[in-house]
Amino acid sequence: STFLLSPPPMTPDLPTTLDALRAAVAAFGRFRKRWAVLHGLGRAVLAGPGALLAWFALDWALRLPAWPLVILFVLAVGTGTGCGLWWLVKPLFQRVRIAEEAHVIESLHGQLDNQIIGSLQLGEEVLASQTAGKRLGYSADFVAALLAQTTGRLAELHLHRLVDLTRAKRTLAGAGAVALAVLLCLVFATAAVNERARRLRDAYASVLDTLFPVELRVQPGDLAVVRGRPVKLSVQALGARRPEVRLLRTDLKTKQTVTTTLRLQGQQAAFDLAQAGESFSYEFEYGGRRSRSHRVMVDDLPEVSA
Repeated sequence: STFLLSPPPMTPDLPTTLDALRAAVAAFGRFRKRWAVLHGLGRAVLAGPGALLAWFALDWALRLPAWPLVILFVLAVGTGTGCGLWWLVKPLFQRVRIAEEAHVIESLHGQLDNQIIGSLQLGEEVLASQTAGKRLGYSADFVAALLAQTTGRLAELHLHRLVDLTRAKRTLAGAGAVALAVLLCLVFATAAVNERARRLRDAYASVLDTLFPVELRVQPGDLAVVRGRPVKLSVQALGARRPEVRLLRTDLKTKQTVTTTLRLQGQQAAFDLAQAGESFSYEFEYGGRRSRSHRVMVDDLPEVSA
């Protein structure tokens, strides 16, 4: 007859004690990950909103020229967003690995003499051998007792206290201060915020105007007209990015200048003078750049004698 050898019975306490030790180490790892994410969040706030707040304060105090204003804004947004995402996303998607966390605990404590790492390795070896039906040279009951002892010791150590949270808490405090400052600006300094937005749009348009100049085409140019007749002055701003253009009319006698703001529609704007009274010069201005000056000469009709 044939006799089948059954595998040795599995120690009932071994899987339970091994899972308990793993759970304790994993809980420590989740605690570290949670604070790593909070630390990354604080750094992201300092890098993103913090950089924008510094840009806001700098322009409010110094009223930066167009190029520095745009360049510093791009650097604040780009660097802040990139660094913020890296500091936040990296810990957020980092997995908790039991072996690594065991090494961290051993390193932080300094007096465990590889007890956690050794207990985990022995427990996994015994569990694997019993599952495969193999015998080891040491007692499974002894390993189960060692696992229980290690788990109990970890509970007494209060592992959370091994982690130095000073930097994380300081970073979060700084991030809270930045968030509060941003909120106060949005609530109590709305005019300053709107002014920064307007200046940024204007500076961006100025940068584009420098790189890609706008061409101003003026009609009718120089003109002679009978007094009391209507005059239409128009301009075509090719490549315009701003919403408006200014018309400057200067009386040739009094030298007084009248400025009229005109809305651009399809890169064109026009001004209708109902009755020409006195001669004047005129020019259009777009983004600080002026067209060539033209003259409208006004005179009465010559008298015709019979």
